[in-house]
Amino acid sequence: FSSVTCENDMKPEAILDKAASMENLENGGTHMVLNMDKAKDELDFAVSNGLKMRGHTLIWHSQTPNWIFYVDYDTNGELARRELMLERVDNYMNDVFTWADTNYPGLFYAWDVVNEAMDDDNTMRESLWYQTIGEDYVEQVFSIARKYAPDYIKLFYNDYNAFKGLKQRAIIEMLKPVAEAGNIDGVGMQGHLYTGEDPAHFAKCAKKYADELNVVVHITEIDVPEPTVDDSNGVQARFYGGLFRELKNMKEA
Repeated sequence: FSSVTCENDMKPEAILDKAASMENLENGGTHMVLNMDKAKDELDFAVSNGLKMRGHTLIWHSQTPNWIFYVDYDTNGELARRELMLERVDNYMNDVFTWADTNYPGLFYAWDVVNEAMDDDNTMRESLWYQTIGEDYVEQVFSIARKYAPDYIKLFYNDYNAFKGLKQRAIIEMLKPVAEAGNIDGVGMQGHLYTGEDPAHFAKCAKKYADELNVVVHITEIDVPEPTVDDSNGVQARFYGGLFRELKNMKEA
């Protein structure tokens, strides 16, 4: 393999330091302090072994500390207003990309800017990002990320069930203004699949993102549980083989 992604150690709860942020309230609570120590072993491993890194993830509804959404980081107080949250995001993005480019120049090739913003009912998830910034928060944070990300880093939206018809259509509509503004480079499709599904359909959906949004597509996760049937290992293996053939054929088409 040639790429590493931290499963948890670069998610917001792992890299945002509440105690240090609380010491900086004289700036109006606009600057959340980073601490990237948890990811250091993985990052150093990648460097030592000639691997590249995918950053995962900057904006997500889960594994994100609630305190960042409140005035003075006080969860017993008021939710931050849009302007304050956008200023926090601006500083956050600047700090992350500056830190990565300074400490590990050229290591990162892609970053999942927003993860799983679309809910299972095919509407935008009403997360604290949504509640504080507004329904255009995905557009806003991608615009900020583009401002600070080095040119060699591709910016991605990542989601699960992104191959299912109604959810795919909702994701595409959400991302159209982001793509039109030139602020997104790719869509990451999490592949949580079952052997009864059609690999050709999955590959066709991947191409749909590329065609409609003019982006690259990465399959960011693939897992296929072993089915409870005779020759379960064989069925599972043949599904994997068929999936990779379909993706390879679609890429070469």
